[in-house]
Order: sequence, then structure tokens, then C-alpha cells
Amino acid sequence: MYLFYVSEPLALYVEPVAGARRGAAYRPAAPAAGAEGRLAEGTLRLEPPTDGTLTPSCLYFGYSRPFLQELAAYSRRAERPSLVRLLSRGAEAEVLSRPGLPVRLGHRVEPELRLPLEAQLARAALPRGARVAVINPFGLAFGDSIVMLTALRVFRGRLEERLGRVDLDILQHPDTAETEELYLRSGVADALHHLPAPVSLLARYDAYVDLSVDYASHGLPWPDDLLELFAIDPCTVPAESKRNSLPGWPRAAAELEPELAALRMRGLPLLLVHHRASLPLRSIPDDRAAALVAEVLEQTDWTVVSALPLPLDHPRFADLSGLTPRFEHLAHLISRVDAFLCVDTCVYHAADAADVPGVVLFNSLDPSARTTYYPGVHGILLGADDSPILGRPLSSDSADLEYAESLWDQVDTASVVARIREMLAARMAAAA
Repeated sequence: MYLFYVSEPLALYVEPVAGARRGAAYRPAAPAAGAEGRLAEGTLRLEPPTDGTLTPSCLYFGYSRPFLQELAAYSRRAERPSLVRLLSRGAEAEVLSRPGLPVRLGHRVEPELRLPLEAQLARAALPRGARVAVINPFGLAFGDSIVMLTALRVFRGRLEERLGRVDLDILQHPDTAETEELYLRSGVADALHHLPAPVSLLARYDAYVDLSVDYASHGLPWPDDLLELFAIDPCTVPAESKRNSLPGWPRAAAELEPELAALRMRGLPLLLVHHRASLPLRSIPDDRAAALVAEVLEQTDWTVVSALPLPLDHPRFADLSGLTPRFEHLAHLISRVDAFLCVDTCVYHAADAADVPGVVLFNSLDPSARTTYYPGVHGILLGADDSPILGRPLSSDSADLEYAESLWDQVDTASVVARIREMLAARMAAAA
């Protein structure tokens, strides 16, 4: 988290972001003459300090580095380089320790301040029915959000064991409208507020957790890393509590079920294939994905469905991309198929929530970092242990992209099909 103030009035307009399921973000601009307060729905006006005095109403907080870069770029374009002033780390610490501001919970970078959550709660002496805020940098991607919800459930449970019913709010930048809907429909979060916001918003809470802190994973699975950010020892959380959960989607069900019912009438297993991730490094090119699906169809009698368009014409392939415009449609589709085959994307996190088995093709992460607690998910790592992109899932380097594309030719379709057959047989046996 960072604290900042502005030297002149500044308006932040919400505007759509290009790209599938990417929601909205802020665009800074000079406010219109005479405009006061909120200029329009979702638009925030930032005010400079009066007489140079910093108060909780003119001091703002956020965490997003891209947002900071956007503010800096606007300042340069407007030829006002000192428009935004960041507080030093020491000044931030002094402000956040003032009376009236909430107690900080969760992981601390400083070793001497690291205490388990239970010890932090005992020291904080929070009131029953406390209001707690979570500063959440994991609201951009669906996969991250699904796993974050799992950690939030554990965190909320620990709070309520000690404090009774609490109010738990999410504070995040307005990056993805659909992940916001997911948090609010989950039953875990009570409200969601957009950042940046005045420090006076933070002062409404009894405690807060800042998940944007620097944190170096020491080889733990992703759910355990997130639990550690809440200062929860992962060893104290049962494996079944690290499984995911998603709400139902009645609207998506009503729109998808007629087509799914028609596909079900064939009496064949339904396999969902999803070949794209949020980044090119982890995505299979369309032509190679079409070839992979064709190989699966040749080796099975399954019906293959996709929520993404593919250049493939086959009587047992159904392109459902026209029926899956939003995440809720994809989540419902995942819950209604018999198995899946995907790349490293949100699909397998949602599939775990629906107990749908399948195979994930990884190229830049060890599968154990993502699938340890998903009993129905089998990860396959492409490439050797000395792969140049292993451990670099966010890389956009052209050489890395070229190497990643070469890995898709290593997929052993027969082995993938054999593994999915085993999973389908186990699922049928369990149902029987």
C-alpha cells in the first residue's frame, strides 16, 4: 500500500479497459470548472490539502503500480510533474499508527513483527462484530480471485471464532467488474470499495490486512502462500478447506442449459477444452489448439465443447463462445461438463469448485504449486526442468514466447486422453 496526496484538484474517470473480461480502470484528468464531489457515476475527485495540512480526507491510499504509472504519465502530459506526491515509508508508517486508524493484521515484512493471526488478534483486542478491510491486489484475474476467496473464507472463519459475526470488506482498484461481482456473490465479502480512496475510508474499520505487501514465496502451493499473507499457518488448515467454492449462476444456467441439454442427448461424455490464458505465454495458438482438439476427437467418441472460437469443423465439436460472454457463463459451463483439458488459467480453479476432473497443461509453473489440493486435477509440465520460462509465468519476452509456443508440440495427446479416461471412470464409479 502507498499513501499520496495531490497538489491540484484531480478527477479520476472510470472507463472500460480493452480486452476480454477486463472491466474498467481509472483515467486521470483535470476536473471541469466548478465541479464538486463525485463528477459522475464511479468518478472520483481528489482534493489537495488545504493550507498544506494533510488530513484523512485529502490523503489517499492505493496499491496498484500501473495506476501510479498512469498518474505519473498524466502529470508529464499536463506538464505538472509534482501533481502527485508520495509519502515516504517512514511518513506512511507514522500516519497509519495515528489514533483512530485501524490495527494492521496479516503478514509483515519485518521479521520482528511477524506473529500468527491468533496472537495478533489477542494483542489487538478488537470488539465483537468488528469491521475488517482487506486491501486486495488479486482482483484482476479470475483464477487469483477464486483462490483468494478460499483464503478469505479461512480468514473470516478465524476472525469469527474470536469476534463473532464480523463485517469483511474488500478494497481494490476497479480493474475487473466481473471479479467484483464474484467477490460480492461469494458470501465471503460484505462490501467492495474502489481504491484509491481517502484515508478516512480506512479509518472506518477496526482492522485491516494489506495483501499488497512484498512477500517471497518459499515454494508453497498457491493457497498456502495466500494463507501466509493473512498470517495463518497453512499447516493448521485442513486440506479440504483449501478447496475452492463458487456461487451458482441462475442467469447463465437459463441461457446455457438448452444447448447443453441438446449435447447431452447424444449420450457421450462432454469434454471442455480451453486453450487461452490471460497471457500469451500460457496460451496455445488457435491453430495448434484446433489440431489438439482434432486429435482428441480422433482418439475418442467424446463431444468436445469450447468457450472460445476455434478453426475446427467436426460433428462432435461445439463452439459455445457465442453463449459464454461472461465469466458466469464459463463457470456454469465448467460445472456441467464431465471433464476438462486446459492451459494454466482460471478453468481448473473453477473446476475444483465443481468437482469436475481434468488435465492442465503447464509450461511456466510447477503443477504442484497450483494443483496440490485439487484431487480431481492432474497437471502436466511441458519442457525440461531447466526450461528458460519455468517460474516466469508473467514473461512477455519475445524469446520466451517463441520457446513457449514450441512446447505445445510436446503435448502427448494419447497420454492426456488416457488420463482423462481414468478420471471419467473414477467419477462414474464414485457416482455409482
